[in-house]
Amino acid sequence: MAGHDWPHGRDLFLHRPQPALLKLRQFGELLAQELTASFGLRDVGTSESQLDLLKRLDQAGALTVDIKQLFHKLRKAGNAASHGGLDDHRTALENLKLPAS
Repeated sequence: MAGHDWPHGRDLFLHRPQPALLKLRQFGELLAQELTASFGLRDVGTSESQLDLLKRLDQAGALTVDIKQLFHKLRKAGNAASHGGLDDHRTALENLKLPAS
């Protein structure tokens, strides 16, 4: 996961919560890609949606209920920011705390 811009997403939170939510969604996407590859569930370089990757991990028993919920929360908040214009500090802060917990 070298080169990912997650710390930048953390810094964005204070002034620009919408881009912070987008960065957090990207972090979740990258993490799911890495997990599916490390479990041998996907070929690196193939393109699958985040939802498909999470389903594949869940079906393989690779996610606990809590981790699955964390991924979906990041995905849904990022989608709301991207497609619905969500620009809320509270939501950004809640999601920012997820990867660290």
